[in-house]
Amino acid sequence: MARLIVLDAGPIGLLCQKRTAGDVGRCWDWREVLDYSGAIVCLPEIAVYEVRRELLRQRRNHSLGRMRELIGDSLYLSINRQVMEHAAQLWALIRQAVIPTASPESLDADCILAAQALNAVGLGDVVTVATTNVVHLAHGTRFAEHPTAFPLRSCSSTTNTPSRSGFRK
Repeated sequence: MARLIVLDAGPIGLLCQKRTAGDVGRCWDWREVLDYSGAIVCLPEIAVYEVRRELLRQRRNHSLGRMRELIGDSLYLSINRQVMEHAAQLWALIRQAVIPTASPESLDADCILAAQALNAVGLGDVVTVATTNVVHLAHGTRFAEHPTAFPLRSCSSTTNTPSRSGFRK
């Protein structure tokens, strides 16, 4: 049984910054605790994309270098056809339940991230999504265990979220 920690864009963005005090420092400390605990830190391609495009726009080359290091030290969850099919199923289930996480025309990266997390987990594994946006991802994890959405996978979903003063341990 593996323990996978899937990072959303918020924690990835913090880990791409220079280690300082405050939220950034607490996030770096939390990442070190994860490394020592044997947890597998996962970076979904959709979340990396969200952070990378902003770092490129702001011309933050040092942060892009830290992103490359983070990718090298983590399990990178690529987007593929199966991920996109699962994301579409999640998106439809959430919309049918009238719980939108984005505008109807939106690609909805949260559904893609949830599908990437589900595709990475095996039977008996525990997946945790670390995010600064609890509301949107909570919908995805609630519907992730819907039997018609993911008949071949079983997972346990929890959420590790930052508090106002930093990451909860």
